Amino acid sequence: MMPPEMAETAAWCLFRSDAEPLAVALGAVVEVVEAKALARWPAGVPRVLGLCSYRRGVLPVVRLTEPAPGVEDGATPLVLVLRKGVEAWGIRVDRGGTAVRRGGLDPAGAGRASAVGGRVRSIGMIEHEGAAFLAVDAADAWEAIRAEVVAHDRAASTLSASAAEDRGRP
Repeated sequence: MMPPEMAETAAWCLFRSDAEPLAVALGAVVEVVEAKALARWPAGVPRVLGLCSYRRGVLPVVRLTEPAPGVEDGATPLVLVLRKGVEAWGIRVDRGGTAVRRGGLDPAGAGRASAVGGRVRSIGMIEHEGAAFLAVDAADAWEAIRAEVVAHDRAASTLSASAAEDRGRP
């Protein structure tokens, strides 16, 4: 949770993902890029939309929300690149722009279930141009997604091991 004195002066990146207005601290944002394409990730975790090339490396691109009805993934995704320590990851964002705003975090919206199947909670709300943007801690969101990937991988490994044992029995 962000201390109140920081919330009043912190800069925020405001964006929409699957039509949901969201915000992350500007300090976590690297840039917004247009990905040429997303390669599907074989692990099959629903929140991970795929991988895209990024600065001679590979960047996982995730979805933080459930898509609203009628919202479709574009052929050329727009990705908000974030960093946690040395790890970079991206959120697919809607076209139509992002905005930067200083201050304005209202902690009254804190704790509202939001992204990643309700595992990431908001740290507040930011009003901007008539919309309420749900502020999400980017580091917490990334940790929740990583935990989902690890749990999925463990479950898949357990199923694979069980299937291999079953095939080995007469």
